[in-house]
Amino acid sequence: MLTDLRGRARAGVSGRAARAAIRAEKRLEDSRIDVVPLADGIVELRGTVDTVDEARRAVELAQRPPAVRTVLNRLRVENEEERLARTRRRFAAGAADLHETHWYGMRSGMGRRRRGNDRRRVMDDEVETSGPDDEA
Repeated sequence: MLTDLRGRARAGVSGRAARAAIRAEKRLEDSRIDVVPLADGIVELRGTVDTVDEARRAVELAQRPPAVRTVLNRLRVENEEERLARTRRRFAAGAADLHETHWYGMRSGMGRRRRGNDRRRVMDDEVETSGPDDEA
């Protein structure tokens, strides 16, 4: 019985280490991943991620701590339709990050001609660049 308790305690250590490694990753901090310790050094990843790359990264991070020897990947990759439906529900609920109206762009799409600087010189350049075939 005592060895069983020690095994559970070690399993808890490996689970906490794997969970901390995943939560430290900026890309995965909002993901719905549960880390379940199964035995000493064995953890299971359950939940849903948006892409296959996120699932691979979660497994890679869960394997990093020395206390973890084996990671069982039971993550489900959400398809695009489910992700869009979830975003629509969040929008309807008034999620602040989906209702931002601030635009951070500056001078976007403003080429030399549209700025109006030295318009005469631009028109002269166009005349000079016409080739001999254009003269009729």
